[in-house]
Amino acid sequence: MTRACQRTHFSHPATRGVSGEIRWGQQIDVRQVALDSTAPGAVAAYIAKYATKSTDAFGRLDHRLRKSDLAALDVRPHLERLVLTAWELGGRPELKHLKLRRWAHTLGFRGHWLTKSRSYSTTPGALRSARAAWSANRRDPESPMPESVAVKDWRYGGRGWDSTGDDWLARTAAATRAETRKLAREQRRTEARD
Repeated sequence: MTRACQRTHFSHPATRGVSGEIRWGQQIDVRQVALDSTAPGAVAAYIAKYATKSTDAFGRLDHRLRKSDLAALDVRPHLERLVLTAWELGGRPELKHLKLRRWAHTLGFRGHWLTKSRSYSTTPGALRSARAAWSANRRDPESPMPESVAVKDWRYGGRGWDSTGDDWLARTAAATRAETRKLAREQRRTEARD
């Protein structure tokens, strides 16, 4: 697998004067992940890692972009370059069918991370039942498998921060709280030793 990654490359057209190849970097960590593995937690962690990744941690790319949005992108430089590349490639007549501009906020990816195959799939209900059974079995191995419950009442819970200042304040408060808890734990350990 490592050799295959090292040999795989894709030549891309010039974007903002930069042309070349796309290829894997030096750090490649290839591991076989099998569903019949004796470590299902490792499989779940691997899938969750990629299923929950977002392109932007602050939600700035959670909506479709307009041309006027591009000048004010407030994201990491690498991410900005990917968005602008998708936008630029989407403007090329030979690539119009890919609708890259419409999906530039997702770096050109039009699918859903949980897109299902018709030939190999499961249902959300089956997943809920399996999670409920697993959770119940952890608490009490003798308990019967519970019925899954469907939540049908949704309410608006709020939205993200209105400004980058609010975002900064929230992150600062969270960091301060984490540091305070860490210091309190250290103090308890010190007092327990004395």
